[in-house]
Amino acid sequence: MSPTALTLALKYRLSLPLALTVGAAALGAPSAMAQRIDDSQTMEYLRDQGVLYFKRKLYKQSKRMLDAAIRRPKGADDFIVALYRGMSAEKLLLLEEAFAMAERAQALAEGNAQRRDAAGEFLQMLAESYGPVTFKRASGPSRGRLELASEAKIIIKQKRAMFLSIRERLKSTEVELPVTVYLPFGQYSIRGSKFTVRKGERPVVATTFANTDLEDDGGISPWWYAGAGAAVAAGVGAWLLLQDDGGTTRTDTRFELER
Repeated sequence: MSPTALTLALKYRLSLPLALTVGAAALGAPSAMAQRIDDSQTMEYLRDQGVLYFKRKLYKQSKRMLDAAIRRPKGADDFIVALYRGMSAEKLLLLEEAFAMAERAQALAEGNAQRRDAAGEFLQMLAESYGPVTFKRASGPSRGRLELASEAKIIIKQKRAMFLSIRERLKSTEVELPVTVYLPFGQYSIRGSKFTVRKGERPVVATTFANTDLEDDGGISPWWYAGAGAAVAAGVGAWLLLQDDGGTTRTDTRFELER
């Protein structure tokens, strides 16, 4: 069974925010209602609220708070922000952000063995379930939407729901080729080109888009300009591009903050 996030925190005795050690009352228990974010809120406050939301399995609210926290001074260099933002993204199946944040957390943990191991376990958990595939332009327009299909019947209901959620997100997001995305291990096709996502492999697939009248750059999510690996290499500025696109929350709870 995969480790859970609180298991990691306890196992490695991570230095969690003070509010988490003295109870939610220190901040006021967050509700399912979207909290207002304003300039008066510090990185620490937003970070702690994001972690508390995560503990309550309110992953979209958690990511919203951590998105704001990472934009505050020192937020992009905070290990807890990176780790929990990555875990929230994974819950919402925003896998490119999840991998990027896991790698960022690992980099921020340098010199701290406990944090390094915790970030490493999270990254390993991702790598045990998902893999990258790079789409490049074969011909025609370089902008469009990725329309994936599964080449194998997905029997497990939970895995099928996961694939459908990712497929709908990619289908509704305009991208610029080449672009790298992460998918659960399996067999897929895109506009007739078949490919397989396996552990330890990085397939490259040439594809085309249907001819559509696309608007200027405003229609492209900024995440897709860089991709996860490039975002990690780019540094702080890249983190400011990562947006919450309202992904669907997974029913799977195998990587939570409680065992």
